[in-house]
Amino acid sequence: MYIKTLVLISSLFPSDNMMANTSYSVTDFGAIPNDSIDDSSAFNHALSLLPDHANLTIPSGEYTICNTLFLTDKDNVSIFGSYGSILKKCPEFNSEYLLYIKNTDYLKVSNLHFVGLFNGGQTANWGKQGVYLASTKNSVIANNRFEQFGDAALRVTTRPTRDAIESRDALIINNHFSNCRQVTTTQAQATEGFSVPSTHNIIFASNQFDNCTLKLSARKATQKAVVFNNHFKNISSTALESSYYNDVTISHNQFDNNTGFAINVYPNSRAQHQVKWGDINITSNTFNNSDLGIRLQSFSSTEVAENPIQNLSITQNIFRKMSCVGTDNDKYKKLIRTYSQNATLSFENVLISENRFDIDQGCDFLSLDARDRNVLIEENISVSTHEKKQSPIL
Repeated sequence: MYIKTLVLISSLFPSDNMMANTSYSVTDFGAIPNDSIDDSSAFNHALSLLPDHANLTIPSGEYTICNTLFLTDKDNVSIFGSYGSILKKCPEFNSEYLLYIKNTDYLKVSNLHFVGLFNGGQTANWGKQGVYLASTKNSVIANNRFEQFGDAALRVTTRPTRDAIESRDALIINNHFSNCRQVTTTQAQATEGFSVPSTHNIIFASNQFDNCTLKLSARKATQKAVVFNNHFKNISSTALESSYYNDVTISHNQFDNNTGFAINVYPNSRAQHQVKWGDINITSNTFNNSDLGIRLQSFSSTEVAENPIQNLSITQNIFRKMSCVGTDNDKYKKLIRTYSQNATLSFENVLISENRFDIDQGCDFLSLDARDRNVLIEENISVSTHEKKQSPIL
C-alpha cells in the first residue's frame, strides 16, 4: 500500500510539458506588499488577465486582502509565492472566501501563507473561510500555510449546480493548517432537491493539521480518498472524519494530543438520497496521548438499508496512552468501535488485525456490533506500559 500510494501521488504532479511556461508578477498589476493598503483589485486584475499555461508569482511580503480573489475557467496555471508571501484578510473583510477558484484544470497553488481573522479551532465562525476549489480537475495544493479561519481553511468540492463538472484528482501535500475549523471536501451550500459529489480521487499527504479537523465528507457517491503520512495534533473535536466516501485509505498518519475521536466514519444525514459506500482501510497509524480512538457507524436511524457496508479493515495501528475520558458510558470506552442504528445490518467483511495497544490505559480495545458479518480478529497485541510484557488478545 505504501508504494502504491507514492505512485498515485506522483501521478498527480503535472509533468514538465503541463507546467506553465510564461510568468507574470502580481506586482506588475499594482500589488504592493507591506503597505497595509488593500491589494484585492490588483490581484483580481492579474488573475482575470492570466492566460492559460502561465505562472502568477507573488513576491515576498504581506498583502492586504479586503475582498475575495477570483480565478475561474483557467487551464494549466500556477500561483506561487516566495518565502514569506502572505495573503491576509483585512479586518474589514466581509465576504466569505479569501480565494475562490472555479472550473480549472491542472492548477497548482504553492508556497503561500493564507491568514484569516478567527481561530476556528477554538470556536467555529461559519462562513469565515480561506481557499475554495469548486469543480476543479488535476489540482495540486502544495507547501502552503493556512491559519485563523473560523470555517474551512480549504474546501475542495463540486459546485452546487446540476450541470457542474464533478471535481476530481486533487493532491493536497506538505501544507500546514492551524487554528481553523476544518479542511473539507463537502459543499457548504445546501442545494434544494439534489446533491453533488465531493472530489473524486483526492489525496492528503504529509500535511500538518494543528487544531484543525480534516473532513472527507460527501452527500452523493464519491470515489477514492487517500490520507497518508499526515500529522494531526491538538484538535479539540474529531481529528479526521469520513462520511459517504467510498474506497478510503487512511495510512501512516500520526495523531497526538487530541480530545475528540481520532477517526470517525459515519453516514451523512444531509444527503438527499441513499449513498453506497464502503472499502475503508485504516492501517499503520499511530495514536498518542489522546482521548478517543476510532468510531465507525454503518447506518443512521433514518436510512432504509438493503445491504451491509462492505469491507472494513483496521490493521497494524498503534495506540498509546489513550484515555477515553470523553465519555462516562463504558460501551463507548473502546479504541475501536463499530455500531449501527439499523435493526439487522451493519458492516460485512471486517478485519481487525495486528494492532498494538497499551493494556493499562483508559480504553478497552474493541467493541463490534453484533450485526457485523464475516468478522476476523487476529494477532492484535496488548502491551503493559508498566510490566513491559506482551500478550495476545484472545
